[in-house]
Amino acid sequence: MYECEKCHFKTKRKDHLKTHFLVHRENSEVKIYECEMCHFKTKRKGHLDKHLLTHRENPKVKTYKCEICHLITKRKWDLNKHLLVHKENSEVEMYECETCQYKTKHKGDLKKHNLVHKHDSEVEICPNRIILRIIFAAFLNSVLMFYLNLNYPRCAIET
Repeated sequence: MYECEKCHFKTKRKDHLKTHFLVHRENSEVKIYECEMCHFKTKRKGHLDKHLLTHRENPKVKTYKCEICHLITKRKWDLNKHLLVHKENSEVEMYECETCQYKTKHKGDLKKHNLVHKHDSEVEICPNRIILRIIFAAFLNSVLMFYLNLNYPRCAIET
C-alpha cells in the first residue's frame, strides 16, 4: 500500500500516488493544462481530456447514442452504464447493501452508498480534494435528477 506523506491518501498503485502528489504542489511547480475553449485549467492532462468532452461544439469528440431512448454521451463507458437502465433487475447482476435494503446495478454506486453507513470519522478525504468532491457531488446531484424516475430502493437506515 502506498501512502501520501502529506495527507491520508492511500492507494495500491504507485502511479496513482505519483499523480496524487500533484494536488500538493504549487501551480508554478508543475505544467498546467489549459482548455482553449474556456478558462478551465488543471495539473492533469487526463482531467483536461475529460473536460474537453463537456464542450458540445468540439467536433473532434465522438458521441455514443442509446438506441432505446434519446441519450447521447461522449463516453462509451457512460453509454454502457446507461444501458443497464433499460434492463430488468433480473437480467443483470445486482449489488446489494449488507446493512439495508439498497440494491443497484452498479458496483460503484454501492461503494458510494456504503459511505452512508460510516461515521464521518471513518471516512478520510484529502483536504486538498474536499472542494473538488463538493463540486463533483453537486454535479452528480444534478445529473442524477434524470434517474429520479427510476424505482431504485432508497436506504431506510438513518445516519
